[in-house]
Amino acid sequence: MFCHQCEQTPMGGCTVAGVCGKDETIASLQDIIVFALKGIAEFPGAILATTNCVMPIKGTYADRMFSYDVAGLENVRKIENDDFTPLIEKALELPEANIESDETLLTGFHHETVIGIAPEIIQAVKDGKIQRFL
Repeated sequence: MFCHQCEQTPMGGCTVAGVCGKDETIASLQDIIVFALKGIAEFPGAILATTNCVMPIKGTYADRMFSYDVAGLENVRKIENDDFTPLIEKALELPEANIESDETLLTGFHHETVIGIAPEIIQAVKDGKIQRFL
């Protein structure tokens, strides 16, 4: 574990367990959130949120952020009636991203997580604990 997130962090960071009580998993998840927000803020293009798994929008990128369908974000323009014209116009008026990399990033594997717990989900539906999926 290595954590450097709070004012309680000793010189050199927490290396076994956080002095605040957080464990390695929580520290790692918080790092992901922080680094993702920094990346979004630095990305010069238009951004479309399709889920509510986004932190509240603060900073210089709010005018470049759009939401769609079930996603609802405060102070963000929502795409209505499948008309993506505002998003496209914003993207065209912004400068090129010019992100050069030989690295490949694979995303979209959330279904593997759900498949891994499928028996529990099926049982929860049968027990009436889950009544609908969104």
